[in-house]
Amino acid sequence: MIKLIAFIGNHKRLWISICMAALAFALHFPFLHADPDCTYNFSRDALSDEGLYSQQMRNFVHTGETFFHKSDVMAKTPFYQCLIYPIAKFSDGSRFAFRIFLVLLFVGVLGLFAYSFSLRAFATIFIALHALNIYGFSYFHYALPEGIAVTMILFSLYLFIKSIESKKSIFLLYAGFVLFLTYATKLIFINALGLIPFVFIAFLAVCIDCKRWLKHLAVLLFTLLSIGLVIYQLVFIQHREFLSLLFSNQKDNARFHLSYDFIKMGLTNHFQDEKIALFKPLLILSIVLFALAIAFRIFIHKKIDKLDEIHIAAFGFSFVWLLSEVLKFGMEYMPNRYFFSFHVALIVVISIVMSYFILRYQALKPIVFLLLSMFILIKSPLYIESLHHRKYVQREIIQRLNNQLNKHDYAIGVWSCGLTWGSKLNSIPVWANFSDSSFVFSKRPRVLFTEGNQLESDSVFGKWRIDLHRIATKKYTHRIDKWSVEEWWLK
Repeated sequence: MIKLIAFIGNHKRLWISICMAALAFALHFPFLHADPDCTYNFSRDALSDEGLYSQQMRNFVHTGETFFHKSDVMAKTPFYQCLIYPIAKFSDGSRFAFRIFLVLLFVGVLGLFAYSFSLRAFATIFIALHALNIYGFSYFHYALPEGIAVTMILFSLYLFIKSIESKKSIFLLYAGFVLFLTYATKLIFINALGLIPFVFIAFLAVCIDCKRWLKHLAVLLFTLLSIGLVIYQLVFIQHREFLSLLFSNQKDNARFHLSYDFIKMGLTNHFQDEKIALFKPLLILSIVLFALAIAFRIFIHKKIDKLDEIHIAAFGFSFVWLLSEVLKFGMEYMPNRYFFSFHVALIVVISIVMSYFILRYQALKPIVFLLLSMFILIKSPLYIESLHHRKYVQREIIQRLNNQLNKHDYAIGVWSCGLTWGSKLNSIPVWANFSDSSFVFSKRPRVLFTEGNQLESDSVFGKWRIDLHRIATKKYTHRIDKWSVEEWWLK
């Protein structure tokens, strides 16, 4: 017992880090088996997209075919597909296996923050706040590329702070590469590339070896250009026609207005939601107080120490990240998962400012903790409400299909991707004006999933002139959150 106490005492930082990571994991664990919660969501979102974004890689593991041209997923999320390949290959292929892998990566990054004395308070506050934000919590435990992309931005923030703390530019090289991989995880995170010049330029404020800085910048640029050239030759050249069609459709479906008035209107409307309204004044207050505190340190105290440098760097990174996320409000179509990275950046800014005041001004600790406690008290019902919203309809369908279908059987339809998790089932999503009926039915699908009005696929089966009653032997109807989904067993 004495030896155990001594071991814990000698590895206090490690144990604090593990405990913080375990706390974050415990907050997400109750949701790992549950269906995605779309209570505050107007779209199907994770209910269909969790399966959709892993469907091609799961099919590849089962059949050796990716069907690259039958879905836009691999083209939009190349690095995410690489990350989930080992899960599809070496696990049971369940939704739980995919989710727990992504959650462990997230809590591992939080553990790194908690291991650092100067960032421990930040990690604590972030864990509390992210669990109370309906947009900034659930996507960390969904099997979606958004969760891993935001986790990678947080990891790059950690590496950037590490470079400021140690005055070593090698960490900038790592941070820049992680930011590039963030973009490769899902192409909509192109704003992550904009953080690369920021971290290199910001580091010049504490740089003590400019030659090494230039060397690491050159290595990063050469590496990224080389990777880009290889991808261009191996992917774009070979699939130019398909990718041109794909990105043309994306351009038509994702209209963007780089207009101050349009973006302001989007932000104003967004924060009218009472469930997140309190975050807006808290963010504004945090930015103003941090600016005043740093101005006081520079102009009155006339001294900037290591603690100031670390928090200025962290604040700068997260603030630039937040501004880049604000631009997404210029999009005409904004599903809830696009708000996710904006809210995480917002929470990071608030957490950094609170952390700074706790560490810099000991007398203000009780006030900061009181403010945080009041916020938690007000918002904690949201987390409890999320626990009450858990449903397991998809899970029950998945378990039944795994028992009834044979290995390598196919299910078709957009909803099929989220209902065929497991070690043997395959799925093919179908959309009008994109999918090929001859290819789909050449796989002799056993089950077809669609909504009664077929809105999820733009009435694809109707446009193919397929009478589902004629080709099916039986039908089940499921209520999955707000949507009525029909399960047709085909002859």
